[in-house]
Amino acid sequence: MKINKGIILISVGLLVLVSINIAFSKEGENIIEGPPLQQLAPEAEMQWVWGEVLLIDPANKKIVLKYLDYETDSEKEIIISVNELTRYDNLASSDQLKPMDTISVDYIITLEGINLARNISIEKPEEAAAIPQMAPIDPQAMPNPEAPAIMQEETPPPAEPEQKP
Repeated sequence: MKINKGIILISVGLLVLVSINIAFSKEGENIIEGPPLQQLAPEAEMQWVWGEVLLIDPANKKIVLKYLDYETDSEKEIIISVNELTRYDNLASSDQLKPMDTISVDYIITLEGINLARNISIEKPEEAAAIPQMAPIDPQAMPNPEAPAIMQEETPPPAEPEQKP
């Protein structure tokens, strides 16, 4: 009797699993044919670099940039390619770049290993001039650094003790 109940439960479980598989299968339903997954290019991850322009090659649409590699704490150079999809902030095109300009570049690495710029932004010199400057400090107004810290603070004079008559 127990064996029959076990066989019935196993049969019902298998029937449920097969029914679910048939119900959720998408065979023949609006399947878009495409290349096998191995042939699709992986999604390129956006990279970022900030540095100084060393050289511009307008004929080959390339920019050589000197930047600081934070992992090795050393200066390195990178070649960035531009194309018609590259966007520019604070300039119209790469033709306006010149050596010694400081730029920020968002780029991707293509399957061929080319660093392709997606966005280039130039740091304008007037942005640095817009930073407010501190007023000069008057050395006469500064507390004496040699005096003890207690002496530098203004403290009220001690109250005189009350005299009882």
